[in-house]
Amino acid sequence: MLQSELLYELDGFQITLGLFVALIGASFLGFRIGRYFARRGREALQAQVQTIEAAMLTLLGLLLAFTFSIAASRFDSRKQVCVQEANAIGTTYLRTSLMPRSESATQLKGLLRQYVDVRIDVYTHYLTPDARKVQRQRVSDLQREMWSIVAASSRDQPMNVAVTLIVQAMNELIDLAETQSALFENHVPENILIFLFALAIVVISVVSYMNGLSLDRQPSLMFLLAGIVAMTIFLLVDLDRPLRGLIRVGPASMHRAKVAMMGEDRL
Repeated sequence: MLQSELLYELDGFQITLGLFVALIGASFLGFRIGRYFARRGREALQAQVQTIEAAMLTLLGLLLAFTFSIAASRFDSRKQVCVQEANAIGTTYLRTSLMPRSESATQLKGLLRQYVDVRIDVYTHYLTPDARKVQRQRVSDLQREMWSIVAASSRDQPMNVAVTLIVQAMNELIDLAETQSALFENHVPENILIFLFALAIVVISVVSYMNGLSLDRQPSLMFLLAGIVAMTIFLLVDLDRPLRGLIRVGPASMHRAKVAMMGEDRL
């Protein structure tokens, strides 16, 4: 299990509000400092600061694009693993009818129906660390029970092609559950986010400093800039939280697999 990350445990709206307040504070502070130097005849600094301002704005844009690329790539990977896992569960459920013993097939189907419900919960609810441990233990227990049934059938009939297919499907099912856990725990590194927040604050202060040097205070535009930067970072953070916020992976594929399993039982 990956180490808990402080920023990830915080609510995205709280992070955005805190960042927005920090940006506004940096804006007012930067303007006051710029106005202080302007009143002392230091306007000559303006040309030098303009170069620094342009470079920092470019750096902020590049870092935002780079971080968005990481978050979007991981979001796509999480959606794909959900589809793959749902397909693996559905395939395993279909192949249980090939088992040589009907009682084993019935028992395995019952466990798979429980398993898909647990996996839907995994893709739906954000849990506390302690609750996640309980959930993981439930998943592991079901996997062991299902594997014991499949392994027993394999030992009884090692040359049976149908049993081999079930073993392969079950192995993929278990592997994808671990892949899902790794993908959902793997976020944009916290150090990158902290640096991004710090850079945004510095950039806003430098822009406001330039306004102070020119004695041209436009608070509405600074509020707008701070709001745009804060909302952009909010979307980035939200995109990297598959079980929280506005943008979620969702268990749609799992629900379809469950419906297909229920339909198979009625046949």
